[in-house]
Amino acid sequence: MTVDIILAAYNGEKYIKEQINSILDQSYENFHLYIRDDASTDGTLSAVNEAADDKRVTVIKRQINSGNAKVAFFDLIRQTTADVVFFSDQDDIWDKDKLKDMLSLFEGIKTPLMVFSDCSVINEAGELVHPSMNKRQHISPKRTALNHLLVQNCVTGCTAAVNRALINILKEPENIPVHDWWIACVCAIFGELKYLDKSTVLYREHQSNLCGPKDMNSPKYIIGRLKDKEKSKNMLELSYTLAKELLADYPDIPISQKKMLKEFAESKNSSKPKKLSVIHKYHIYKYGIIRKLGQLIFI
Repeated sequence: MTVDIILAAYNGEKYIKEQINSILDQSYENFHLYIRDDASTDGTLSAVNEAADDKRVTVIKRQINSGNAKVAFFDLIRQTTADVVFFSDQDDIWDKDKLKDMLSLFEGIKTPLMVFSDCSVINEAGELVHPSMNKRQHISPKRTALNHLLVQNCVTGCTAAVNRALINILKEPENIPVHDWWIACVCAIFGELKYLDKSTVLYREHQSNLCGPKDMNSPKYIIGRLKDKEKSKNMLELSYTLAKELLADYPDIPISQKKMLKEFAESKNSSKPKKLSVIHKYHIYKYGIIRKLGQLIFI
């Protein structure tokens, strides 16, 4: 199998060298790394150019900032040609055997496939905060059916990889700001998702993260989520948008899933009892008591 790795970079000079080194030091060495700099204004490009001395690295410099990671990653996806493509953030550290371990799950698979794993959380100094992001966030990696993914993404993008069969059917969404959630949903419709029960990435938690892991055990977090009505409602609204875009971009969705997506999308402007009826009919529930409670309250 041929392997490409895509790394989206923007103002990441503080940690990006360590991340690049952890990729170049992989036990599986036969890969190509594409690094896209999204018009950084710090020393990121200089750090990235140093890595370009390795023949396995291609640096892509963009003059205008794209505005979000989704655009950057889809731009990178279009550069790839390999059988399997891995996603990488700019500030993490990869386990030395990440490529080797995850590639084993792609062997013999010709249909669309997305493989993802757990990751450990570290702080700015590289000290361990929690050995499992899934446990810290109360995420179930088993919830990869479309009805579950619609309202809660269980795939951490920086741990994920996809095969060429999935890439060949991917379309870039207009109104969904994150790539991993969208790709997971497309894969749930047309292929399968596999989970490697291992931490393959040290996910770095710091103040500049676009979005970071939250400690679901924290009373402060629980109270904050229940109080933040606007944020909860916005996330639920995005689920309806996701369903609508899937229907628009993929007219060949199987009938059973198309019916669910259609009813869910159309319930957006319905009464609360109607919304609850659709959610219950197709079991479109979030995972965990706190998240489910918030879903039912703010829907």
